[in-house]
Amino acid sequence: MKHLAEVDKNGTVLMIQLENECGHLGTDRDYCEAANELFHSAVPEELTKYLTDNRANLSPYLQQHLTSGPISGTWEEVFGEGASECFMGYHLAKYINLVAEAGKKEYPLPMFVNAWLFQGDDEPAGKHPCGGPTPQISDIWRCAAPEIDAFSPDLYRMDVFAWTCDQTLRLAGNPLLIPELNRDRNLVSSIFCAAGKGAVCVSPFGIDDLAREFLQNPNATVPGLLKKTYGVLEACSGQLLSAENSRMRGFLQLQDHDEVCLGNYRFELNYTHPLSEENVRGGGFIIQIAENDFLIAGINVWISVFSLTEKYCETVFRDELLVRDGTLRRGRRLCGDELAIHLGHEPCSICQTRFFAYS
Repeated sequence: MKHLAEVDKNGTVLMIQLENECGHLGTDRDYCEAANELFHSAVPEELTKYLTDNRANLSPYLQQHLTSGPISGTWEEVFGEGASECFMGYHLAKYINLVAEAGKKEYPLPMFVNAWLFQGDDEPAGKHPCGGPTPQISDIWRCAAPEIDAFSPDLYRMDVFAWTCDQTLRLAGNPLLIPELNRDRNLVSSIFCAAGKGAVCVSPFGIDDLAREFLQNPNATVPGLLKKTYGVLEACSGQLLSAENSRMRGFLQLQDHDEVCLGNYRFELNYTHPLSEENVRGGGFIIQIAENDFLIAGINVWISVFSLTEKYCETVFRDELLVRDGTLRRGRRLCGDELAIHLGHEPCSICQTRFFAYS
């Protein structure tokens, strides 16, 4: 973020949220006389040029709705069935950019907008706040609101969690900042997944209420899990902050089996429990800290490792890592029958492993 260095005397990053989940809810767009006139007029040249210059890298939503020919004409001619969403997004972004510009003259702080996401691929505009800064139209917001430092998703849908993180990072220079998240038992998995995708912030909604709940009952499940989860992130912060995104992977259970590739290795993920409302989703992150060395943290998953370049792959060692006083301490070095990587039901399952590939 352009102004991420703005920190107060206590080391807290200072930011400003502009509007909350802005958009037009209950109807697909504004139908006042001025809005109708603009809607039936040509799409501003500023936007058509931006879309033309960046056409190959636009969101799947815009790729689907944009006219196949030259990008020019009215909103309906350019965007087809996505016209209302794109029209509202552009004009909301232009307004909020003016607010951000004026605000930065008084306080030169980072400013972000958060989005109420689509609840389904075919959900019509108005069922969600039409024109909000969602991943579907964040390209339009990037064009119309250059003063905004981060477009941030409020993530309550686990089925598109990882996809939304990836789409948020798709915009060059846009950080992954999640200001709202489900505060249920799956928050461990989703926070670990986001961390592995390079998130700079992950915050369950109403985190202050969780803090009060924990003070009243230290054995409360969700606050206790959250405390342990952030303890792991604090202990792993050096590795998380120093690793490039290309050397990290976050994963979250959407089915019983999955895989991720990192470096010269393929990690096969076999989740401990079937996906259901009762079971905690598996999730976690993998950080490549050297060519054959990896730090792995997560919950409810068995991990098998294969070489992408050689016929065979063996585990040289697996070190248990423990969180002590906010730092990682090395525990047992495991070998033999204990080399299998199993991240259990506690969010403190962390290990460092070294692999050896050969033919």
